[in-house]
Amino acid sequence: MMNRRYAIEGLGLIKYKPAIENLESIIENNDTEDYIKESATKSLFILNSD
Repeated sequence: MMNRRYAIEGLGLIKYKPAIENLESIIENNDTEDYIKESATKSLFILNSD
């Protein structure tokens, strides 16, 4: 899952709003690596800034 981080960031860059719920669950998951959570947070920030 090496490219997962970039896929998550891509969701924010293409402004894919249906991903918001999934991004939130990634952030809340305690088993997720911090760098993945950071990418999800960046994407959520982009999606919610519109």
